[in-house]
Amino acid sequence: MYLKEISKIINDKVSCEKIVNYISTENMLPNKRGIVSATTFPSSGTVSVYKKGDILLSNIRPYFKKIWRATCNGTASNDVIVFRANKDVDSMYLYYVLADDRLFTYVMTGAKGTKMPRGDKNQIMNYQVNLPPLEEQKRIAEVLGAFDDKIELLQKQNKTLEEMAKAIFKSWFVDFDIVKAKQKGDKKEDIIKNYHLTEELYNLFPSSFEQSPLGPIPTGWRVGKLVDVANILGGFAFKSNDFTNVGAPVIKIKNIQGNHFIDFKDVQYVNRDFAVKMKKFILLDGDIVMAMTGATIGKFALVVNPKKQISILNQRVAKISAKNDKEHWFVYFSLLQYDVEEQVKNNGLGSAQANISTEGIGNSIIIVPKSSLKEEFTTYVNSYIKKILYNKQQIQTLTELRDTLLPRLISGKIKV
Repeated sequence: MYLKEISKIINDKVSCEKIVNYISTENMLPNKRGIVSATTFPSSGTVSVYKKGDILLSNIRPYFKKIWRATCNGTASNDVIVFRANKDVDSMYLYYVLADDRLFTYVMTGAKGTKMPRGDKNQIMNYQVNLPPLEEQKRIAEVLGAFDDKIELLQKQNKTLEEMAKAIFKSWFVDFDIVKAKQKGDKKEDIIKNYHLTEELYNLFPSSFEQSPLGPIPTGWRVGKLVDVANILGGFAFKSNDFTNVGAPVIKIKNIQGNHFIDFKDVQYVNRDFAVKMKKFILLDGDIVMAMTGATIGKFALVVNPKKQISILNQRVAKISAKNDKEHWFVYFSLLQYDVEEQVKNNGLGSAQANISTEGIGNSIIIVPKSSLKEEFTTYVNSYIKKILYNKQQIQTLTELRDTLLPRLISGKIKV
């Protein structure tokens, strides 16, 4: 049967003045990763209405695979299609029908426009689907939902761990909490207890401030540049005939998503023997890469490959690595906390398509403490980061398994 026989598109509208729980193509994450909170809102016109259980699908650039099953009532951009399951159709089953990669491929065959292709709703509703009995729909949704529940749990753990590490960096190197406490004359044992320090670590923080171009900073520290603590390398310019169907994945700008991790879906490859010879362009787990051009200029991510393969750095992508390996996580959290992404955006050249050089990235302003503190911070948060990287590998493995199983269950090739 057809999609139009198991669901309908909801076209209810309300005024922008009634926006609540707003969803747009901008705050939907690629590759079925759900949503983040919206930061921009329309100021005029109308928006679509959705209810809890509806499925929202971005209709702009369908190849980004942006989809979300609503967990509440709300409003959405008119570029988001709101689907609602018909009677005797399980809404979670409908979600997985729409989350099938084959649906996104199908939508692109009828999409209109080149720079910003938009799906054709009539064509979408003629997508052929398999509809088993309701109880089987629920069993299929339960199997696939178990993968998504585990993925969501791991993602929440990672968010908590990253927030903990960010809070430590902010306290030490942005708010200067320990230096302020020492300057104020707080007891040594209280500072050590309150900030979970060893005595050796306590002694590394100064107890006074000095003036700098950015205002008061701890004595002995300085306002510097990213290049003072990191090496920045641009990627290799591959030729079109270098790419293969298997081998070592090549990290391109499109693989740098907004969640600080490389997306290994839809990567291109080069011959592994060829890749191994390109030593300086090889990427390993935990390496940091940044987009150097286009709409995502300045966005950065960690490389985490669940298959433990080496990856290769493509042109217009920069690898950012600490000059001292023991300061790696200080460099990473400097990118987060000193607004390096925004600095890179502001320093990018070109009106049609912004771009920046490795030198331009390196000119980003940061505060540079003594080397011993940079090393101590990396050691301090290393257990958090190791857990984050391990969780991310698990997430990617589970995602691959779910996406392999999904079309087989939805098509009826596998029974549950």
